[in-house]
Amino acid sequence: RINVTDFLKFEGDEDKPLAIARQVKFYFSDSNLPTDNFLKAEIAKDGVGFVNIEILASFRRMKILGASIEDIAEAARDNTDLEVSEDGQKVRRLSAVPEGDVTIDRTIYVEPFEGKVFADVQRDVALTLAHLGEVRCVRMVHDFHGKGGGVFIEMASEEQALRCTQATLKQAGRGGEVLEVCMKRDWKQKQRKQRIEQRREYEARKREEPDAGGEDKEEKTMKNLPRNHSGIWVKLTELDTGVSRQAVADAFGRYGPVKYVEMHANNNSAIIRYGAQSHASAAVAEFDEERGTPVLGTCAPKVCRADKETEAVENDKLKKRTQLLNKKIPWWKNKSKPREGQF
Repeated sequence: RINVTDFLKFEGDEDKPLAIARQVKFYFSDSNLPTDNFLKAEIAKDGVGFVNIEILASFRRMKILGASIEDIAEAARDNTDLEVSEDGQKVRRLSAVPEGDVTIDRTIYVEPFEGKVFADVQRDVALTLAHLGEVRCVRMVHDFHGKGGGVFIEMASEEQALRCTQATLKQAGRGGEVLEVCMKRDWKQKQRKQRIEQRREYEARKREEPDAGGEDKEEKTMKNLPRNHSGIWVKLTELDTGVSRQAVADAFGRYGPVKYVEMHANNNSAIIRYGAQSHASAAVAEFDEERGTPVLGTCAPKVCRADKETEAVENDKLKKRTQLLNKKIPWWKNKSKPREGQF
């Protein structure tokens, strides 16, 4: 999974009310909320969609801006897409929250992009793309090796995003080399293929060069990786886009325990992972024998086994999760040890 974060310094030296209003708008926008699991969980807790403004005030950027509960409430009142509770302590989005990343078709990836202050990067992005369309959102990107320099840029439409990929661009105010631009969806697919290739190269290197003793940093992250699985993934297409992951898991759980469900293409398709091949076979067989599949939302999806390429991608994801866990284990062990003088 890619770690996407506004990792550059954010300075609150601009017009304070305007900066607070922009942040509040971003938190509840389609650019952020559909993939912000923390905020969505807070919305679900309330029952009617409100989020305690005190929570928003605790966010890093709001702290940098010195935003009080009253400042945030005032900014939300000026936003026609939001509603503030009568006591001024809570805020909610008026429209329904879309499922999944609804911005991927209008988002581009650009590299390399220089800058030390996030506000400067936002300004340079807007200037660089001003003649091609409206910039909705900017996010800096760390890759798996902790390097920066890439930018995800959400445009106002897919047409504008495609126009950017066809243009020759240089970062405004800096000149330098020509920027590499592609659609976010294409970049993510390229990253998946690179990870699969890296894994294959590593396994080939291990066969050719047996370990002479001791573990290096790479070896530690490669310990206890799950073996490659086959036949445990089922692919659903032509899904009702209003259907949730939990609804898919509940419906297809009748064939056997569902390990997880991953939604794709704005919830129009999904990958289901079962714990055993027999369970996946049962789900596909029932569809093949025309006994019907569970109706999800307004229709019954098409069901088939995942192809070899999809299985390779899913196996790679499982191994990546294990690698991340291997990296965290020493940290947690050290965290649990009391410091000198602690009781």
